[in-house]
Amino acid sequence: MSIEELNIFVTVAQTLNFTQAAEKLHFSQPTLSRHISELERELGYELLIRTTRKVELTEFGRYFLIEAKRLLRSYNQLLDQLSNLGKQSFGSLTIGTPDLMTRTFLPAVIRSFNKKYPGVMIDVRIIEPGACMNLLKNGIIDLGFFASTDSEAPQSNHITVETVSSGHLLLVTGLSHRLGDRAEVSAEDLAGERIYISNRNNTPYLWNTVNQFLTRHDLNPDMLEEVDPPGALIMLVEAGLGVTILASNMMEEYSNLEHLHLAELDTLSSSSHLLAAWDQASANPCLPQFVDELHRMRKSRG
Repeated sequence: MSIEELNIFVTVAQTLNFTQAAEKLHFSQPTLSRHISELERELGYELLIRTTRKVELTEFGRYFLIEAKRLLRSYNQLLDQLSNLGKQSFGSLTIGTPDLMTRTFLPAVIRSFNKKYPGVMIDVRIIEPGACMNLLKNGIIDLGFFASTDSEAPQSNHITVETVSSGHLLLVTGLSHRLGDRAEVSAEDLAGERIYISNRNNTPYLWNTVNQFLTRHDLNPDMLEEVDPPGALIMLVEAGLGVTILASNMMEEYSNLEHLHLAELDTLSSSSHLLAAWDQASANPCLPQFVDELHRMRKSRG
């Protein structure tokens, strides 16, 4: 019994017309009849009742039609799987990302990539933001994420750097804070406030920008208090013990925004970017596939 014979039988059984089945399969009617007869001999049962007026399925033919369809469906699924297997990459990809910065979108990218390329092993490593470029150059990671401002975006002849998302800096307070109902806050409004900020090693661009902002407005840099990890920073702000300054494009990484108030900071116009970087000369064949998926997901996010 061959797949071809099963396909011929199913086609004839569904049309109950040898002429139509022959046209559909591009066979002559005698060839079609011969295949059906050979299949019946092999099975030891009559499948079709053929008269000059009509074609009917026997009781065994009706049962066999169900099984033949199931076998053809399994066969076609196997062909699809083998075809997709040939398209899938096998190997590994190491991704470096600072803690928190990519918790919202990166899992979605990896999940989508894994569906297309299940043979690729993904290794995600938490890295220091300032270490991304060196880790790439030394081949320790294949692709990395980090945050930066326009003025601090690194340049390299061999490393491709692309923007994943952009935003601007916002003042974040608890809802009960004295500034918790302001749409815009001036530098003078911050006088005497405790400003929580993530560890300077985690977000050097933010630390430098906020320090420059305070100096420019004659505010005491000692107002800044480093907090680590980032979740603790948000908890302190939500409790009303101080305020923080965060990039708007990073706010979605926090789950408790409904308990926080966001305000524009007058004269603080620095842009913040979440960047992805990779070595364009990398020999890892999985890297271009992941970059393509990153582009697709970024486009879908608007």
